[in-house]
Amino acid sequence: MEGKHQDHRYGFIDPWMDIVAPARERVLKERPEASFEEQCRACEQANIDIALHNLMAFPWIKKKVEGKQLSIHGWYFDIGQGELFVTGVSGGVFKPVC
Repeated sequence: MEGKHQDHRYGFIDPWMDIVAPARERVLKERPEASFEEQCRACEQANIDIALHNLMAFPWIKKKVEGKQLSIHGWYFDIGQGELFVTGVSGGVFKPVC
């Protein structure tokens, strides 16, 4: 998986890609031998997982989730296969919706 974009004509993309850097690093560490396609999918899903955990950094969200007043879910849509997956704050496992 590539890092910074080398063509400065598209430099506006780099700040967006910085957001997913922790997901990329996690996947490269945990799945170095996976194919590029598998790493990309894992990176997409890891980014969703990280976003859910980042939400828990807000005290009012954490309080509502822990008090069972709020449920947070992450959704992953595999465009190529037409499949929808869901995960929760507890983490990382994406289950088919139907």
